[in-house]
Amino acid sequence: MSNFTYLYVLVSKPGDTYYEQTLVSAISLRHHMPDANIVLLVDNRTAATLVEKRAEIKKYVTSVKSVDLSDSLTNVQKSRWLKTIMPELIETDFLYIDSDTVITQPLTEIETIDIKLGAVLDKHSLLSQHCNRPLIEKNVRKMGFQASVNDKHFNGGLLLVRHNEDNRNFFRTWHSLWLESVKKGLSIDQVALAQTNYLTNGLIQELPGIWNCQVEYGVHLFAKAKILHMFVTGDLYNRRPHIFMDPKTFKEIEKNGITPEIMQVIMDPMSGFKKKVQVIGGSAVDYFNTPLSRIWCLLYCMSSKTKIIFGFFNRIADLLLTKLKKK
Repeated sequence: MSNFTYLYVLVSKPGDTYYEQTLVSAISLRHHMPDANIVLLVDNRTAATLVEKRAEIKKYVTSVKSVDLSDSLTNVQKSRWLKTIMPELIETDFLYIDSDTVITQPLTEIETIDIKLGAVLDKHSLLSQHCNRPLIEKNVRKMGFQASVNDKHFNGGLLLVRHNEDNRNFFRTWHSLWLESVKKGLSIDQVALAQTNYLTNGLIQELPGIWNCQVEYGVHLFAKAKILHMFVTGDLYNRRPHIFMDPKTFKEIEKNGITPEIMQVIMDPMSGFKKKVQVIGGSAVDYFNTPLSRIWCLLYCMSSKTKIIFGFFNRIADLLLTKLKKK
């Protein structure tokens, strides 16, 4: 048995694209690391679907580990359940990788880096400068939790976890706090992750951003990024500069499999950026994460009918600006 594991968690049913996202990431990892020990951790219902076309992922992972979970849990909850008990199921050091990722180069260095429990800052930002700080603080207040340690709020999409008792205790606490969150209507695991880090006096150590380059906020890391984190399901407003950020891509994979064109982007992820891309920086980033901006984007993106509404208000704005310029 290898003494290091690359770990994916998959809870999926046909039609939801999580399988296809994980397939793309696993292919990219296997391409760069032919001998890596890659484990796919699934629930029993997902395991039963890994047949016929959905069995392709077995070509790229070393093994599939299935865990029986209650059908009373939603698929989102099953996914978080598995994620928060990973050290109980994996008997080596491991690197947990979110499914909506693409590996850009070998990750061997992570196996020996001197960090016991590691993660990258969420959106590559201290909490005090975080564009979504109000939402984060709203969620932690709901739970009576803390959002950061030394202004650091970590992204749970990539976790380096050494096989030791401190980490097992960390995950047990995280699992327990996540269950508390679920009772209060928060199925996300990041709020509980932040509180667990607070209770353990900042056990999580910061990894360089190249290990979890969150694409929308990681342009400065592109040249050296080892993992691109796409956030396929996190963008409600059609700001999708890369084909692997677009759910339509994964619907096409579900229908047609991995085509030569898709494989080309897996091999060369930077080629997947669309031609029409605008980079927004500085304080404008904070504006584009305000409720006002989100409503504006939703007006444009939701449907053809609301695009007409968007056009109406856009015309009013144009007339107003023209009038102001004349003054």
